[in-house]
Amino acid sequence: MKKTIITTILLTATFLLTGCGVGATTNQQVSTNSNSTELRSYVQENVDFKVVDSGKYPVDYSEFDDKNTTSTVYHSDVKEDKIAFAKKYKALTGKEFKKDFDGTMIVVKAGFKNDSSYSLKVTNIENAGRFNNIQVKLNKARGLTSDAVSAPYVIIFIENCHKCVKVDVK
Repeated sequence: MKKTIITTILLTATFLLTGCGVGATTNQQVSTNSNSTELRSYVQENVDFKVVDSGKYPVDYSEFDDKNTTSTVYHSDVKEDKIAFAKKYKALTGKEFKKDFDGTMIVVKAGFKNDSSYSLKVTNIENAGRFNNIQVKLNKARGLTSDAVSAPYVIIFIENCHKCVKVDVK
C-alpha cells in the first residue's frame, strides 16, 4: 500500500512539474510538420540541373524494357561511365554525344507503357548531404493518343557534382 501511494505521489509531481510534457511535444511536432517545406529548405537545398534530352520513344528497341522504372547514374570522373553514357545516349536519342561533361548524368526510364500519353518530368533535385535526391513525376496526358505504346525517358545533367544519387519517381 505504501509503494502505491509513493508511486502515485511521484507521478502526480512529475505531471505537475513537466506541464503535460507529452501534449506539449505533440502540439509542437504538429506545428513543425505544417511548415515542413520551410523546415526542409533549411536542411536541404535545391540543386541546379539541366534536362539534356527527354522523349517517349527510344531509338534502339533494346531500350524498351519491361521494368517499371530504372535509373542509371554516370559520373564524369570515371572513364567507363563516360563511355557507357555515350552509348546509352545514342541508343535513346539516335544522336552522338560529342560534348565533354563535368558532373553527373542521370538516365531515368519509366519502362514500357501501354499508350503514348506518358511522359517524365523532373520536379526537383535536392542536395541531401552525401547524395542528391531527384524527384521525377510520371505524367499521363488525358485524351486520345495516336500511338499504342511508349517508353518515356529523361536525361538529367548536374554540373560539377560527383555525388551518389537517389531517384524517386511518382
